[in-house]
Amino acid sequence: MIMKYGKFAKTTLAMLVAGMALTSAPSHAATINTLFTPGINTIQDSDAERILRDGAALTSGGYAEGDVIQSILRFDTVNSGSIGDSLPFPYQLNAFSQLRIVSIVDLNGGTLDLGDSIRLIFGAVAGFGNGGDVLAQLYEGSAVPSNNFSQTAATGIANITGQTLIGELGLNGIDDFWFADTINDISILAAATPGGGQAAQGAFGLTFLSNDGGIPFISNGIFSAVSGQFHDVVGDASVYAREVGTHSDWLLSSNLNASFAVPEPATIGLLGLGLLGIGLGKRRRQQA
Repeated sequence: MIMKYGKFAKTTLAMLVAGMALTSAPSHAATINTLFTPGINTIQDSDAERILRDGAALTSGGYAEGDVIQSILRFDTVNSGSIGDSLPFPYQLNAFSQLRIVSIVDLNGGTLDLGDSIRLIFGAVAGFGNGGDVLAQLYEGSAVPSNNFSQTAATGIANITGQTLIGELGLNGIDDFWFADTINDISILAAATPGGGQAAQGAFGLTFLSNDGGIPFISNGIFSAVSGQFHDVVGDASVYAREVGTHSDWLLSSNLNASFAVPEPATIGLLGLGLLGIGLGKRRRQQA
């Protein structure tokens, strides 16, 4: 995966836009904005995901280019504090993500075989989102049920995408990325049991492609130790066996950390905080 771009050029660009990039005029101020503070902010979630090939769910075999990792996400903490403490039930900050496998790297070398250690490189699903290479859409609302993981995949997705769209994240330039490291055997994931350990891990560095909720962030304001570049949002994900209570339409459960830099009001004073690297080591759950 090629990741080349001038750090100083990106920093200069961020300063020229006064440290903030609101890529579309907010239709309303997102409720979640009240919980963000100047500096590095991290939101964490719980996910449910499945693997699709030509629209059908996979539970065995190896991965192939064109397969789609589809996920629904519920963010439950901001800066280590529970959203429920400040924005109580039934407030929801959710996301819907679709990642298309554009290439597979065999980490063992040689021919790609079942059971090899691999890296999945993700791109966008054609037609997903409102333009550009969208990988994830952020939504907020107060619709019940709040536990969409217990619903069928179709119902859970519909419940989330029926809420208010506040932003889209994706790829904008050769330095943005999303990848995951796993084993080339989907049946291992399907047979995993709760508490059985991490099935895959990944990392990403993304751009806000739209921002209808006016989420405050510094454009290219945070550095990824994985890519060696600046991005709008960086983070990591850990994939586990499907959690108890998650509908069987979903193959796996996971959790994700996403970090970005928020400026001081009307200033660009926190641009330097983007030098804090966010790597693969951060984990909210320590399942071995």
